[in-house]
Amino acid sequence: MQYLVQPIVCHSVNTPGTDANKARTYAIIAIQLGMAASITPGSTHLVPQPWTAGAHQTFRFIPVDGQWCVIQVVSSGKVLDVEAASLDSGAMVGEWDRHNGHNQQFRLIEAAGGRTFLIEARHSGKVLDLEDYTQGAGSVIYQHDRHGRENQQWMLTEVKWNADIVDLTATIYADENFQGASQPLGLGSFDLDKLRIGNDVVSSIKIPAGLRVTVHEDEHFNGASQAYYSDVAALGPMNDKASSILVEKVATLHSGSNYSGNAYRIGVGRYGMQQLVDNGIGNDHLKALRVPQGLLVILYQHDNFTGDYVSVTEDRPNLPSPWMTTVSSVIVKQTGTYIPDDTLRYGGKIRMHNVGLKTILDPADGDLKLTNTIDFTRQSYALVRSGPTTLGSHICYGDIVSLKSVDGKYVVAEADGAANVNRDKIGEWEKWEVVRSGATSTRSFVCLDDIIALRSIAHNRLLVGNKKQGVDANATSYSDLARWRVSAYSPPNAVPSNLRTSACGADACAANVCPAEQCGADACAAAACTAASALVSACVAAASGHAACGMDVAAVAVGGLSACLAAATGVGACGADACGAALCGAAACGAAACGAAACGADACGVAASGASGCITNAGGIDACGADACLANACGINICPIDACAADVCGIDAIPIIPFL
Repeated sequence: MQYLVQPIVCHSVNTPGTDANKARTYAIIAIQLGMAASITPGSTHLVPQPWTAGAHQTFRFIPVDGQWCVIQVVSSGKVLDVEAASLDSGAMVGEWDRHNGHNQQFRLIEAAGGRTFLIEARHSGKVLDLEDYTQGAGSVIYQHDRHGRENQQWMLTEVKWNADIVDLTATIYADENFQGASQPLGLGSFDLDKLRIGNDVVSSIKIPAGLRVTVHEDEHFNGASQAYYSDVAALGPMNDKASSILVEKVATLHSGSNYSGNAYRIGVGRYGMQQLVDNGIGNDHLKALRVPQGLLVILYQHDNFTGDYVSVTEDRPNLPSPWMTTVSSVIVKQTGTYIPDDTLRYGGKIRMHNVGLKTILDPADGDLKLTNTIDFTRQSYALVRSGPTTLGSHICYGDIVSLKSVDGKYVVAEADGAANVNRDKIGEWEKWEVVRSGATSTRSFVCLDDIIALRSIAHNRLLVGNKKQGVDANATSYSDLARWRVSAYSPPNAVPSNLRTSACGADACAANVCPAEQCGADACAAAACTAASALVSACVAAASGHAACGMDVAAVAVGGLSACLAAATGVGACGADACGAALCGAAACGAAACGAAACGADACGVAASGASGCITNAGGIDACGADACLANACGINICPIDACAADVCGIDAIPIIPFL
């Protein structure tokens, strides 16, 4: 199952409670818990629960009288109701057959700058309130006098299901007309070492609507470049010259209704009146726009992003009045977090290559050794959750994992600094933290070909190769011998699993892998961790090396990843000045937005980071600061996984989560 959770922001076209949006479905998130308001099976009461993507956790806001609406529970068709129409604080809220009484009518009141809401009951003037957030999923939701603190604030997000999800992936081909060797490219940056089909071989590209693919002649995003927006059967002057490629989402502005007239494609950034005029849209002449999933386009009434505004998160063939004649400036923000196709998953198998010795980690009769001899079966290790993890499915930096050999034994860090693979069960000595220690595809998710380190939880030492072809667990620095390149387990003539197997098997449950709040008695059966246990309920400080995320930025756990944004990026804050002097240097990026076109290849090029730019410990986000953004810091991967570009940190990033 896939679902997209689209944030509701101030002036958004998908705001609930309007007649145009009465058929849309929404989740209601208690920001103090990061849990979803739910009607639990077998009960009629409204309670907070971890998000499971169930119909009992989704609601429709159906207008009945001006700003008042009934809130329909999708699973039952009943509506939210204050019990017995009570006027008392503490009266429970549940579901009931619709009768249109005022105790079944509610309105949304914007709080916290339009990012959260109070939900007021019409009959009493009181608002929905968490009884005691410390009880977690055991707390109840009732009505209470309004005070506006966090236990009365709710984040609303639109939920779209499988049929509405679009997979934006470009594909490069070695030959013209989409023939020959190929490689899919998701959102992000692909330097020479990530172009698996080779250097200077790309001749054609498949590009779905909503993407821009920029081909650079040299590695590190240098040299001549060309941007493409649709399928190109022959690259022409750029044929067989691609050494690095950027893939990013773009919105398209149209000067005519129904997507006619001039088209202006724009990525994350700010676009003033003069840019609209220079690119064929004109001032006060925007008539339609296409917005791919994951982008938010804010249309402003006046130049310099002033005046009234409207937020658009979907295609609009005809802008409503008065916007067809009033748009003078535009901001594009990113609201989605892309999970690369080659992200490692729990239950999948990997192989590990020592960077310093260029050898493969091999289990040998209970010991670990390094060898040049390839044996796919013996040299594979299953990834098992064995401690706190950001997600229950995808592996993130800072996660606690264990490695299980083909013999069913676990890799262990001994007290004397030795490393073996001879344990039958997972204890503290068999637990490792996954740490970024070199070039990686993203700053949060662990992907194939990433350079990682494994830190022993019990002894705070790193897994390290030695020059005698042995392996120890005693390193204290991130030298090449303590750095490992991850590759897929793919024996000859076998279809690569792409690490898509179960997340949480019997071994993991036996080892108490799943945190108490994530895996109950039946959540972590041998089949796998289910949707209920595959998500994190909040941004936990220890989860992935993230610093701390305040509730104002970490509450959107409904999508799975906490999307901590400003507090967890390692760039400090990602406000409007994120691409200013602090990030790219005063000359590199102006005060305006920092889209892919705004910074030249040298602005945040390889010199800013390089392979050694992310070696300092620890667990991911803090390891790479402003100077370690690699070549695409000014447009694609500015913060963790494309979540922060320009001033996107002003709202929460919600990821697409492909379930197991």
